[in-house]
Amino acid sequence: GHLECPDEAKPILDQVEAMARRGGLILTRRDILRFVTAESGTRAQEIREILNLGNIEDVRGAIYRAGTELRRHEREAQSAIETAKAEVNVTLQGDTFSDQLLLGVINKCRDVLGGQPNEVSTAVTIKSDLSPPSLPATESTFNPDLFIKLIDNTRGGVRAEILDQVSKSDKELRGLVADTKAHAELLSALEHFELAEHALRFVVEDTTECPVCGTSWPVGDLKRHLDARIFSGQEAQEGRKKMAATATLIAGPMRTIRANLQGLLDFATGFSSAKALEAEITTINEWGKNLDGVLQTLELPHESYPPTDIPSSSVGRLFAPSELEPLLGRLAEAAVSEAPRRTPEQTAWDRLTELQLTVSALESRIKDKEAASLHCARGNALLTEYEKAQDSVLQDLYDRVAGRFGEFYCALHDHEKDHFQALIQPDGASLNFEVDFLGRGTHPPHALHSEGHQDSMGLCLFLALGEELSRGQTNLVVLDDVMMSVDAGHRKDVCRLLSDMFPDRQFLITTHDKNWAKQLKQERVVEPQNVIEFTSWTIETGPRLHQQRELWGAISEDLKRADVGEAAFKLRRGSEDVFESACDNLAARIIYNSTGQWQLGDWLPAAMEQYKQLLQRARRSARSWGNSEALAELNELESVRSQIHGRTHVEQWAIDAAVHYNNWENMSEEDFSPVVDAFQVLHALFICSSCGGFIEALPRGKTPETVKCPCAKVNWNLTGKPSG
Repeated sequence: GHLECPDEAKPILDQVEAMARRGGLILTRRDILRFVTAESGTRAQEIREILNLGNIEDVRGAIYRAGTELRRHEREAQSAIETAKAEVNVTLQGDTFSDQLLLGVINKCRDVLGGQPNEVSTAVTIKSDLSPPSLPATESTFNPDLFIKLIDNTRGGVRAEILDQVSKSDKELRGLVADTKAHAELLSALEHFELAEHALRFVVEDTTECPVCGTSWPVGDLKRHLDARIFSGQEAQEGRKKMAATATLIAGPMRTIRANLQGLLDFATGFSSAKALEAEITTINEWGKNLDGVLQTLELPHESYPPTDIPSSSVGRLFAPSELEPLLGRLAEAAVSEAPRRTPEQTAWDRLTELQLTVSALESRIKDKEAASLHCARGNALLTEYEKAQDSVLQDLYDRVAGRFGEFYCALHDHEKDHFQALIQPDGASLNFEVDFLGRGTHPPHALHSEGHQDSMGLCLFLALGEELSRGQTNLVVLDDVMMSVDAGHRKDVCRLLSDMFPDRQFLITTHDKNWAKQLKQERVVEPQNVIEFTSWTIETGPRLHQQRELWGAISEDLKRADVGEAAFKLRRGSEDVFESACDNLAARIIYNSTGQWQLGDWLPAAMEQYKQLLQRARRSARSWGNSEALAELNELESVRSQIHGRTHVEQWAIDAAVHYNNWENMSEEDFSPVVDAFQVLHALFICSSCGGFIEALPRGKTPETVKCPCAKVNWNLTGKPSG
């Protein structure tokens, strides 16, 4: 449906709706354990969603993915450098690129041109202070001498010793890759090595849940598992390094040949006789494509080497055509016929020109690599600092939540307050939640605590989260039938928790449990007039409501209508509620009943007898201390108790049920009104006139030392003065 409200209220209601959609305002029975027994990864996701912190993990994930992408760029930049070196080496005509070889070739060409030797081999200085040799206007810029040397370099790149080395490396690499793939654990370790290293940063000896996936582990097992994973990963890493080194022995000669082939194509496609060389150009093109395909697989050999359907023999001979020598010969003949031979000066100048272009490209790729490495380092630093800041901020938040959670839990389980502690700690993408167990260290709640304790923990954690979430925004909390599995003995403590620690909160509480509803009223968490009872419902009419009102006002209205039967029903039900609570609060003794069902005739005499005994102890205590003022008040209470005892014939309740409420509905209004008056005074013995709370013998479960009401206006000391 559509919510209609005044415009000025809409921003507030929008906030409330947003919080409700995140699950921070409503706790249901099916939700209560998800905060307690969930895996840490799931718990972190749900709690961060409630606290509107989901974007924090989104940002962390984005930074991590960006770091992965930056590392990939760094690898690609390094590969581009190797390719650029091979392209420079085409002009150098050496087996492998080196700075010494480059500088030597540059200075040799400069000497031919009459220049001074350089001390550095940069693109800017290659032709510094040199002038180009004069070239006849009719002469082509094509230098057949360089092309012939390029052919010779191509021929040298497939020398027998190079092919033998490549063939040996290919067979070795295929064996390494096959061995890794044959051992699934090595491949898995290799794939998860970086992830395991990252996870271990957040794991200590007693960490029990994986910070990456949230899986639970016994204490100590997770760290041992990650250590083992990293150890096996290190073994796999060594294997990967060996594969990478072996791949380099194949890739180096391939890059050199590939660069030479590109140079041949650049020259040959510009020949006037290029059409006659179409077959040769096609062969060189196919040769280059084969090399490109293999070079790509050599980037990550453990993933993609060897290339599909390419035999080792083809790789071993660098895909060189079977009739390579005739092909190169035809290219050489075409070069000679294309243009006249050049002077040494022209050849030197052309060679420097080519070096200037390729060295400039190499320098550019080195700068790209430096930038990629810088970005990669910054990405790693950003992730590290973000995670530190995230953990710091979240830890402060979770410490506040854990502190309030501990207060709430100890309010329900007072006997644990001396040693209880709770730990809520962010752990990577997970959130660890551990609680103390009887002073024996912290453990996940579901490890040692009963289901009832887990339920109360779920409630307390939800209340602590809701308090943090809605601070300064809304005071509404909905508890939907959450008490069904909380121990009956702790339900009254829950009432006090809600009443004492959330005085400014509005709770909307639903329940099927009438006892819980009674306790909420008796502890004044809910005023009787605010209790709505669904008496029945049908599909046609929906629920039917019964509005609860103050007991005595409702009975008075019944008597005004001369409806003694309804008034008697209300008095009996209301009195059962009161004296059941009175027996509970005063630890009265009830006669055992195997059915576990008691009535007013059981509760009323027991409550009155215990009241009498406690009052007598209080009077003796006051007398022993010489507290005449307290003794006078207690004597007055004893007088009132005795009179009420006589008026209501309490002793009859345990003897003959026929004389009490079973006959109330047969009385006249005049007969029943004195009964109502007597019971109203009787109820007042057990309820403070100031705060409306029940009096209670404390400490519970032990020999009581005092009888108090919540506001302490009623405060009987039961401990006498020590003798002597």
